[in-house]
Amino acid sequence: MRVGAVARVGGLAGRGAAVPVVAAVLVGVLAGCTADEPRVGETTAASPTETAEPTPTPTPTPVADGPMDRSDAGLGITFTNLPQVTGDLRAALDAYTLFEVEYRRSLTGGAVTPELELLAAPPIVEAVRGTVETNAADGDSVAGEIRIDVLDVQGGSGAAVVDVCIDERDVTYTSDSAGTRTGADLGFEPFRLGVAMAQGPTGWTVDSQEEKGSC
Repeated sequence: MRVGAVARVGGLAGRGAAVPVVAAVLVGVLAGCTADEPRVGETTAASPTETAEPTPTPTPTPVADGPMDRSDAGLGITFTNLPQVTGDLRAALDAYTLFEVEYRRSLTGGAVTPELELLAAPPIVEAVRGTVETNAADGDSVAGEIRIDVLDVQGGSGAAVVDVCIDERDVTYTSDSAGTRTGADLGFEPFRLGVAMAQGPTGWTVDSQEEKGSC
């Protein structure tokens, strides 16, 4: 279960989002053509001007085919062991990690992000909103670091399952009544989460999540 400032906020009910696929950007460096200076003829007879051969344009350097690493030290989220999947599985994994970033940003920022509003299925948005608004009303806050270890990605066209290990032991939870405590202080242990992804008209979405014990 996911945690918040005082107790486990959000839990499975507070996780999951509809996420449009973010396309990878290919960056190429194009070089221009160069030409030698024309040769100057003798005074008694003009020599023909020599035309330089154009320099071939370099081939653009492709971006790696693997998934995007959205780890953000400032936000307090780290992804590890991202598998080198491609095609539909990469798109599904990229959508999932984007959701986790916006979920984290919503918790730490004290308000549901506009991006999460667009990314999440309505019941999930409302669950996250309830968690965030309760924390804000109570003056509770979330900080520290969450680590998400990607264990497996399986599936194909239209559906996929992302298995991850969620480690919140270094997340900090601050409240007026209890001060600041870490997930480790509260006895939290890493847990395995199975995330069912579905592909819709706007891209891949987090359809459902199931806790699968410790990891």
